[in-house]
Amino acid sequence: VYVVIGFSSILTEILLFKALTHFNLPELPSKICGVVAGVALAYFLNVRFNFKVPHGKRTRAFLFFLIISTGSFLLNMLVKSQFIKLGWSYEQARVVTSGMLFLIAYIFHRRFTFADAKQVGVAVYANKVEDIQAIRRKVGLFPDFIHMDVVDETFRPGTETPNTHRIEVAHA
Repeated sequence: VYVVIGFSSILTEILLFKALTHFNLPELPSKICGVVAGVALAYFLNVRFNFKVPHGKRTRAFLFFLIISTGSFLLNMLVKSQFIKLGWSYEQARVVTSGMLFLIAYIFHRRFTFADAKQVGVAVYANKVEDIQAIRRKVGLFPDFIHMDVVDETFRPGTETPNTHRIEVAHA
């Protein structure tokens, strides 16, 4: 999801830059508008769909997102300039350098920007009582983790022997 959002923000940046320069606006303000629009879009989509940041922590997340994105953009421009010297277009160089520097930005965003993102987990018992398929239908692909409880007679007397194959079913 992060990759798709990042690519969408770069595409938005390039399209806005092209549209503004098409209407004879100067190149630098057009690039700045494109970058700002791309960063805003990436932040909004990541907070909304990818990293569930609580409302009270979104200002902090936005500041980190802005700082990291600005640093990433400046590093991107530095690397991109080398490709432009080789005759590449702005758009080609921007997409390639963004891809090259993606992992660095992702690590910083996960560590700082989205450190407060909510994680959703599901607890499942490995006994005959839990309907694993019904749980999956309810939560879909949304949980960040699955917690499996394996409870046997040593922990709770009278408990049925757990079916360890159910762990494999839940994992699948």
